[in-house]
Amino acid sequence: VHWAWRQQLGPFFAFSLAMRAVLLVGACVLLSGSAGARPEGALRSSCESLLTRVPSLAFTHSLRLQPPGAQRTAGPHCRRWPAFQPSLQRHAMKGRLSLPIMKSGRVAEGTSDAVTQVSEPNDSQVLYYDTTLRDGAQGEGISLSCDDKLRIARRLHKFGSHYIEGGWPGSNPKDAEFFRRALVELSPEAWDKVAAFGSTRYKGVKVEEDKQVQMLVDSGARVITLVGKSWDLHVDEVLETTREENLAMIRDTVRYLKELDREVMLDAEHFYDGYVANPEYAMECLGAAVEANVDWLVLCDTNGGSLPWKVEEVTRLVVERFPGTKVGIHCHNDQGMAVSNSIAAVRGGATVIQGTVNGFGERTGNANIMSIFPTLCIPMQKDSLSSASLAQLTSLSRYVDEQANQPNNVRAAFVGSKENSARSCFPGGSYRDVARKRIDPAAIGNGRTVSMADVTGGEVGGAVLSPAVMASLRKYATEEEIVKSYEHTMNTVKVLERRGYFFEGADASVDLMLRRTLPGYEAPFDILEYHVNTWDEGPAQYANSGIAQATVKVK
Repeated sequence: VHWAWRQQLGPFFAFSLAMRAVLLVGACVLLSGSAGARPEGALRSSCESLLTRVPSLAFTHSLRLQPPGAQRTAGPHCRRWPAFQPSLQRHAMKGRLSLPIMKSGRVAEGTSDAVTQVSEPNDSQVLYYDTTLRDGAQGEGISLSCDDKLRIARRLHKFGSHYIEGGWPGSNPKDAEFFRRALVELSPEAWDKVAAFGSTRYKGVKVEEDKQVQMLVDSGARVITLVGKSWDLHVDEVLETTREENLAMIRDTVRYLKELDREVMLDAEHFYDGYVANPEYAMECLGAAVEANVDWLVLCDTNGGSLPWKVEEVTRLVVERFPGTKVGIHCHNDQGMAVSNSIAAVRGGATVIQGTVNGFGERTGNANIMSIFPTLCIPMQKDSLSSASLAQLTSLSRYVDEQANQPNNVRAAFVGSKENSARSCFPGGSYRDVARKRIDPAAIGNGRTVSMADVTGGEVGGAVLSPAVMASLRKYATEEEIVKSYEHTMNTVKVLERRGYFFEGADASVDLMLRRTLPGYEAPFDILEYHVNTWDEGPAQYANSGIAQATVKVK
């Protein structure tokens, strides 16, 4: 306690240590007085169990007070006090104290059964790095509140995402708030996946004194993704510094974060354009990060103008040049190639894909995860997401649309509602034609729909009507009568469509038409009369919206 006070770690920390010492002594006294000797392992287990029952005082029961440079041992997930955490982080940076990486203090509330189990990644597995909460939120018309981001983060964890980029804590208050709340409100397993995004140190500034880098550290995230320049044009005209200084900025920042035991990804911005302009310097930028022991080299097609075969070729060259470092891909969709380029990079050796749900992102969007991973997992048979994760793909797509207040794209590949709609290819053809089935819709959580306009006399009956619908109609007629009524209803639909009516998406109307033809059906009410009045009060120049009133008389 005296040591903690002298090191200026604050009275709360000293008080916490004091209370935990008292509890530990009390536990030992109680246990020593119990009947029979207790083995040392049982004693330790009992003491730790007692300590963890005092969450308001529990900073971390895995704290190791170690000399500078000692190997740090991370303990189990624990609670922290945000009020003095930055102070502790700064002492850790100065070599005074070795602390575990922040772990969420919130215990999962009975959701473990609902979370897709993610196996430990291997060298060949293609991992999913989601950047919807940052890159996706930059899309025009998309505004995610902190609550929205937390809800999406929970859903991404449930889905089985390997990494969840939470935002740039040094760029705006909302992202800083996200990291403060995520640490407390997300489950420990979800928090462990959260990545903080930022940039390398500023030119001419020591990395330890760079405020933006310190905010990345203070976020408590285990994973930090750094954006660094890899195109000499940007170094010369955007950063306005020397190329050697840019290499030092990359090297210093990566090394600093690795010394703090973070998992570090380098997003090599505009890498493919930079490689075309100056291949050797682009590789030198990657080499600077590798020298500092970076975990991932993420190659970025930031302008979205590369072509798949070039992406595959250059990615393979990077993999061969840095065989001990893992490589990833980050693509934008300005040329409509983001999905193709991401898959091409995997063919070239990339093992992490950065992308967004539904392809959200600035300009024309980012690589669409909803298309990439079904392609990798089903036709390409790559080791990536589990079948349980893929089965949630459609629901994840629609959930994020809802949170972002975006209309669902019904024609989206894999997850759109029209993806598995069936119409016959030619007159008299069958919508059941197996040659037209690309994948099993159930594998991605989507369903198959049948166009009412295309159902002919040979396509009716119980095979078309779902078991649930057939069961609901049996109280009105026998199955044979239902089939005949269905044939009659479909013929009526055909006649009406020739007159210009449109029945796609009007399944409820067709259902009512069918029910009215069944012998045992009785209408729940009769419409006797109705009338509708519309009027406007006041001069039109005042832009009055008008009033409408409808009256319906039923029996």
